[in-house]
Amino acid sequence: FCVVLFFFSNKNSPNKMTVEKTTKKKTSSKKTKTTGTPPSFVAEEEKDDAKTPTKEQHFLPEEEEQQQQMMPSSVVKKLPQITVARLLNETQLGVAMHKRIVRQMTELRHVSGNEKFLQDVCTCLLHVLLEYKRDLHTERVIRFIIAFTSHREPGHEEEADEFCESLIRFLLNVTAAKDRAVRFRACQMVAGILNALGPDAEISDDLYDQMEETMLERLRDNTPAVRAQAARALSRLQDGGEDADFSNSEITTAFIELIGGEKNKDARKAILGALAISDHTISVVVERTRDISEEVRRIAFLALAAKVPVESVSIEHRALVLRRGLNDRSISVRSACVDMLKKWMSSSVCENDPIKLLKLLDAESHPNVSEMALKTLIETKTVKAMAYATKEKSETSGLRRFFLKKSEEEEEEEKVSVVELFSPEEALFWRVIVEALANQTSSSGKDTSLAVGQARAVLQAETEEVEDALDQCLPESSMDLLRAISMHADGKTTSSVFAARQLMMTLNCSDMNDGALRRGAATLVYERLRSIGDLNDENDVSCYARGGDGEWEKQLIDLAKRVHDDNEHVAVVLGACDSLRGTVTDEENNNKNDDDDKSFRIFTSRRTRSK
Repeated sequence: FCVVLFFFSNKNSPNKMTVEKTTKKKTSSKKTKTTGTPPSFVAEEEKDDAKTPTKEQHFLPEEEEQQQQMMPSSVVKKLPQITVARLLNETQLGVAMHKRIVRQMTELRHVSGNEKFLQDVCTCLLHVLLEYKRDLHTERVIRFIIAFTSHREPGHEEEADEFCESLIRFLLNVTAAKDRAVRFRACQMVAGILNALGPDAEISDDLYDQMEETMLERLRDNTPAVRAQAARALSRLQDGGEDADFSNSEITTAFIELIGGEKNKDARKAILGALAISDHTISVVVERTRDISEEVRRIAFLALAAKVPVESVSIEHRALVLRRGLNDRSISVRSACVDMLKKWMSSSVCENDPIKLLKLLDAESHPNVSEMALKTLIETKTVKAMAYATKEKSETSGLRRFFLKKSEEEEEEEKVSVVELFSPEEALFWRVIVEALANQTSSSGKDTSLAVGQARAVLQAETEEVEDALDQCLPESSMDLLRAISMHADGKTTSSVFAARQLMMTLNCSDMNDGALRRGAATLVYERLRSIGDLNDENDVSCYARGGDGEWEKQLIDLAKRVHDDNEHVAVVLGACDSLRGTVTDEENNNKNDDDDKSFRIFTSRRTRSK
């Protein structure tokens, strides 16, 4: 009887091993179905299963919890819950994951609510704020926070704006902390968020005033890194005012005051990059082109290239920054200056025309800087000398346009009209083009002499091509070039004499072994050194004695050294000096006699009237 009763009792109620097996099987199957599903969906599936129990499930939910607690941890594994801390940890793994995490953070903010979500984010950021060292993982987290805060998901714009302002207020409140790491990281995130916002972004007036006041205070922080980040944060808060020159902006004024006395190069670099460019501040940027730090100098040239149109810079400043940049000892600074020069060249003012660029630099007043800029453009292949060394270019705007073969009717019309001379910029341009082709010919000839085989034939063909281009660029004969120099020298103005001096330099590319050229050049030197111009003409400044800069006479003496042998040019120069002295004495005596005759006539007329 006892055996039969025990059998029936075991048959009507499931034993503990059966429950464990059944529960283990259900749990494993449910885990397979809900891998990667958010916790809310897992809870809904568990509720649905509880409503429809199977034949083997006759126990209460409390008994199920007790049985799950009794099971080992290897049997039941909880799904990972999506939290702010977990997502911020994933951001440290790589930047490629940030887009996905931004979407997950947006969904989590929408589900949790702005207040709770902001509290969770600020709690996690407290650990980041304490990291002063700029290691990779910390920078990734901060980069993600900036990207997420400035992101406005369609349909959640109001939530994004509210969260952005709330987070900025939290960061502004901790900028007064004693720990420099907290101040640095808070300013860094505020600066990143403000600069990442779109151009049409708007913030409340009270938050704007709070940011301006707080960041101006941090701009005078004793830690250079904090000052640099505060300058970045204030970059978009500058107000141009009615005149849009930023002269009345408190932030711009603070930048100008601090950049001159700032000792840290990183802080100077940040202030210079954040400074608004206008007529009021452009002199500050130009002054930084001679900074002691090459990084600051480079930022100055990049700022001029990116923010300042070439027409907004004065001629003096254009020449000054080019002279400093192209002669800088640092390769990175020179490269930044070349980029600025290329941008000027491609601007709407120049339209890739090198002569227009030379006019912006005023080639007559700044010949050395203009020449340096043009040679730089030729070296960087921005201006190709071979493209201008064609017969068409030379006859229309080059050195051959003064000596074209014309018909009788055209010659009669030319006698009536005045031949248009070279402008200072045109003369400088063609002189540099001729010199570039001559140097290329010389270097190609040297390479050809050293090469052998097929390479020698290729280099020889290239040399012949450059020589043909040089011949097309120059006039047909050297005597025509001397005539062009005399035509410009007879203009007797500073511009025409400057053009004549530039054309005279092209004689350095000619062969002085030609007897006709040597005699013509000697005659030119002899006549021009003895020419003092019209003393009664106040506008005549063709020589040093009439108010010239003396460069014309120096160029004539240099040509005399090439034409004459040994010290023969000294006798030519001394003879010209004696001739000029005699000419001036005769002119003064004639003027004195004219004045005496005029005074005598005035005295005679007065005496006649008195009688």
